[in-house]
Amino acid sequence: WWLILSGIVIGGLTGLLFASSGGELFQAHTTVYLGQPLATSGTGQLQTLQTNPSSVGQIVRGQELVRAVAEEVGIRPAALRRNTSTRSVSGFVTRSGQTPLVEITVRGTNRDNVTQAATLLANAVVEEVSNYANAKIASLEGVLAEQDAELIDLEQREDDIDNAISAEEATDIERALIAIGSQSVNQRRGVLIEDRAKTELDLTVAREVEQGR
Repeated sequence: WWLILSGIVIGGLTGLLFASSGGELFQAHTTVYLGQPLATSGTGQLQTLQTNPSSVGQIVRGQELVRAVAEEVGIRPAALRRNTSTRSVSGFVTRSGQTPLVEITVRGTNRDNVTQAATLLANAVVEEVSNYANAKIASLEGVLAEQDAELIDLEQREDDIDNAISAEEATDIERALIAIGSQSVNQRRGVLIEDRAKTELDLTVAREVEQGR
């Protein structure tokens, strides 16, 4: 009987202490898309940090990251690490090779703290796993800028050619040579427009498929 009584007393005291300390336990969930890295040809999938769901757990429990996030949100590092968990969202099939959605959960007694911590951890994961995609996006943006600059130059050349053809002092031979040059410019412009469309598509794939978020 005294064991039962002791259990009741201890349980009551524990409940009282929990109630007096706030009593509520909050959970903040963030879902991270790791991104699907593709080869430069755009067909083959690459195996990187992004395709390994265990990467998220390793990153969010890293000592430096935990210390930085804990300091920013006002949680003890040990408590943050202990109360942070990760899991692949239901529906992910490893053998299919698809990049998983991973949920990060932070628990604690302060709603704002755990919400901010979960957001910071998720942002750190996305930044860590997206290096390849970020480099690819930067490269494609550079290519697109060069293509735009060349298109502007070709348009200026077309204007110059039109002016030269319509010039009264131009001979028939000169007009014929200028017309040949105009045809070359038009051909290059057509090829460039097609190349630019492909670059834009590759850039969209890199941003929407390959980059984590």
